[in-house]
Amino acid sequence: MVARLEGKARNRAALLDAARDVIVEEGHRGASLGMIAGRAGLTTGAIYSIFGSKRDLLVAVVEDIHWRVIAELRQLGDPRLGLEQVIGVYVHGRLCAAGTKEAAQLLAFEMELAGQAQSDPVVSTRLREIAQRSDHQFAEALVGRADKSGAVIGPERARQLALGIGALVQGFEQRRLRGEDVPDQLVVDLSVALARQ
Repeated sequence: MVARLEGKARNRAALLDAARDVIVEEGHRGASLGMIAGRAGLTTGAIYSIFGSKRDLLVAVVEDIHWRVIAELRQLGDPRLGLEQVIGVYVHGRLCAAGTKEAAQLLAFEMELAGQAQSDPVVSTRLREIAQRSDHQFAEALVGRADKSGAVIGPERARQLALGIGALVQGFEQRRLRGEDVPDQLVVDLSVALARQ
């Protein structure tokens, strides 16, 4: 039983990696299940067995992208960091992820899927849940941090800041992906200013 679960987890990871690679190379419309399964060394039956549908696989890719970014920001939980440092780590991490060679294709894919969410309530719900979990992760890192005045950030203020800073950073990520010069420190300064409101 354990070996079967481990095998399924390995296959799931292989399919997510393969789907991500194929989406970067072909776009999500050109990413056939056969191409994805072949890249993973599996069959299309494995995709249906693990994810249920191409739609669910694509949503899982978006979720995987978000969790990879959050996983790279593990240091957000370091209790020695002040509020401004946590914000700085978050902003630098997000902007660094936007600077990868595959970031533009993955953002385009995520935006296309968001467009599909307008007519597909399942995709809409899943994408909203992914965004909420990402925001929640960042908000948890903000709770209990003190700003320069010594005021401690409570859960509701942390939730508001995570939402606002996340939206601000997302806008600058998109500008960076379009080739604009976006200095990390500018985005950090704006995010910290938002936290001081």
